Amino acid sequence: MLIARLSTVMASLCACALGACGEVTAPQRSEPQPAKNSRYLTEVEFGEDWPLTVATGTVRCLTDIGGGAVVFDAAGRRYAVNGTAKSAAKKQGFADIRPIWAEDTSLAQRFAEETGVTVEEAQSQLGPPLKKNIGPILDAGLAQCRG
Repeated sequence: MLIARLSTVMASLCACALGACGEVTAPQRSEPQPAKNSRYLTEVEFGEDWPLTVATGTVRCLTDIGGGAVVFDAAGRRYAVNGTAKSAAKKQGFADIRPIWAEDTSLAQRFAEETGVTVEEAQSQLGPPLKKNIGPILDAGLAQCRG
């Protein structure tokens, strides 16, 4: 009798463990859940338009700073994106975004193709490369300012 009861309990526990009892919940998303006035962004989402050297981060609008400081949080640091955030950077401790802002080498590549030189030679002739368009990050942050 005791063995039969234990067998029933064990079978019930196994069935529950396999999802037969109760509702099975979906796995949690791996990206962080942003707070109000923020949005989690990924390089995959923006493709070629992604202007940063980090693959993911959270853009935020800090409405209590000058009406809308746009910042980007990545790898444990907060970077100033727009002029409002840059003006408050020293006081607030925001990092300069330039170290993670990707270079745009498309002009050098086009020049190299047209002149038959290497991309490195083209870049040397053209001077320092420009930065990629930060607009997609800025636009995402300003959208958070508007709510």
